Amino acid sequence: MVSNKGFALEIINVSIEGSGIYRGTEIVADLRNVSETLFHPFRSIGFWDKKSGEHLCAELLKREECTHEANSKGLDKYRKFLEEKNNAILEISFNHAEMSIFLA
Repeated sequence: MVSNKGFALEIINVSIEGSGIYRGTEIVADLRNVSETLFHPFRSIGFWDKKSGEHLCAELLKREECTHEANSKGLDKYRKFLEEKNNAILEISFNHAEMSIFLA
């Protein structure tokens, strides 16, 4: 588990170590399915790709400008946004994929 850094959101790290030949999936849909299976009955409400800053942004879906920059400050804003607007409870961080899935 990781420190929440001021958020009520609980952050859980999932580590998958590869064998050198095989490695864990980095596909968002697969990671979402794993998160929802491990933490049933919670449902996915967003994701953040730490490599690219890509994320599921409700602002863009409303045809508004996204205010979440593709860096750690943007991730902090995104966490706070999901916590306040979508009642996010868990952030599942997949270290091997540098991806987080948010559940409510």
